[in-house]
Amino acid sequence: MLHSLRASPVFALVVLVTLAFFGLIGVMLFGGQLGLEAVAAMGHFSFLSHRIHDLTYSFLFGVAAVGMLAQLRTPTKNVAGQLMALIPWVAFVLAFALSDILINLLRPPFVPIFGALVLLATILHPTWRDLFSSFSVSRVNWVLLALVITAAVPLLAFAFTNIGLQRTVINDHAAQGHYGYMVAFSFSVIGAGLLASLRPDGWWLSAWVAGLLPALLGLASVVFPDGDSSLGLVWALAAIAWGVVFVAAAEFTQDAERPTLLGSWGIIPMLRGSSGGISKYDTRVRPERGPTTSTPRWVNVFGIIALVPILLVVVNNTINTVTGDVGGPGGHGPGRHTPSGDAGRQGNTPPIAGEPELAITADDLAFGPDRIELTAGEPVNVALTSADILHDLVVDEIGFHLAAGRGETVIGGLGFNEPGTYVGYCSVPSHRESGMELEIVVTPSGDAGGHTPPGGGH
Repeated sequence: MLHSLRASPVFALVVLVTLAFFGLIGVMLFGGQLGLEAVAAMGHFSFLSHRIHDLTYSFLFGVAAVGMLAQLRTPTKNVAGQLMALIPWVAFVLAFALSDILINLLRPPFVPIFGALVLLATILHPTWRDLFSSFSVSRVNWVLLALVITAAVPLLAFAFTNIGLQRTVINDHAAQGHYGYMVAFSFSVIGAGLLASLRPDGWWLSAWVAGLLPALLGLASVVFPDGDSSLGLVWALAAIAWGVVFVAAAEFTQDAERPTLLGSWGIIPMLRGSSGGISKYDTRVRPERGPTTSTPRWVNVFGIIALVPILLVVVNNTINTVTGDVGGPGGHGPGRHTPSGDAGRQGNTPPIAGEPELAITADDLAFGPDRIELTAGEPVNVALTSADILHDLVVDEIGFHLAAGRGETVIGGLGFNEPGTYVGYCSVPSHRESGMELEIVVTPSGDAGGHTPPGGGH
């Protein structure tokens, strides 16, 4: 079973490293749900408005993970899985380029990192130059191809709708590139479906993935109907139905060169008690016969050299994410934009003894209240509470900075010597761009009124 992996140890190493970091992404996305509080702030799956986007993100990574996982068993007969693993990364690049947010791929750079790992594995694949030898017109399954063409119309419409949203809408989802995820998802369904229709060696896995992707999105939309980008009930049911039909068509037309209904290894023969067996035309995974070619030694050397800088980038970004220097996969988390002189999570502004407290809540990318009034020369202590993910409050003119994690309250002294209008904001990447600002009106000391925080005061 592992003959090809033993014959291609560098390829096997790249596959295992890639799968290990796919697991890391899963922990970052869903660590909070797994009880891993240390990484809970890196993702935001627990927030309803982001669930469809985060699930879509995980589906795309899952496509690549499944394709790479298939390489642990008879990689020479699983070339479709290896090629399928490339599809999400190509889809991400196309989606973000069309949406004019290509820079989002680098914040944090998980997509290009794992795209590079999958591409490297493809270059090192044991089939080497024979990677595309199982492609031929005679293998095309016209039933599956017709289903893909049918689905391509609504999928492309969905993609271009989200491209428009990504370019024009100003909210947290657009700032994090979430609508770009939906575009990449549409492209990935089409790509996986086309790959399955061409039926290279190992096509069966890509057929199931192509069917499961829209079905999973439809199911997620039914479970979370209020999530942003959730499909309506009609389209959700249509997506589920198409996925079931596509998988059924793949099961019932098994022979790649002679696709016919009720193929030799489909569900119906099993129900009839037939042992089935593998048709000579069936291009699913067959017993391992060893690689048809060998990867040249110079390619393996190149693979080792290329793997080293990729690993260094992965390790560096992982450390930065865990320590709070970059946002997690969903884009939320501590940011790089904190002011200089940061003295830790609380910020660099200590409370002032004896001064009254002004309560400010950070929730759903907004401060409550979003406007306060203070009196020049009369400082107050701000009690900043984050109701969801990590937020901070920064006022550049006086070097004020407080940062509060999920469910945390921190206190710092806020005071101005000069009257005027100032702006406080959250410096976590994309939060200010999404409108997370606090207007601070400072009146002269002789004016009546003082500061007017709702629920607070002298």
